[in-house]
Amino acid sequence: SELLVHDEKNPDPSYSFLLSALESPQHPVPLGIFRAIERPSFDQLVHSQIAEAKKKMGEGDLKKLLYSETWTVK
Repeated sequence: SELLVHDEKNPDPSYSFLLSALESPQHPVPLGIFRAIERPSFDQLVHSQIAEAKKKMGEGDLKKLLYSETWTVK
């Protein structure tokens, strides 16, 4: 039999998902860190996206947006 060494930094989540599905008594219960991926948080990505939009299109003008052309949906 072969020995499988777990790598919690593997970007592919399928192996970690497989580990989480193991159940006793057929299989040993896995304990520990299944995944440890370093990447920006959702919050960081949103702030970065907003900063890029402001850089590209400017700060914007809320008053101009609110009092611009409007239409009625019937």
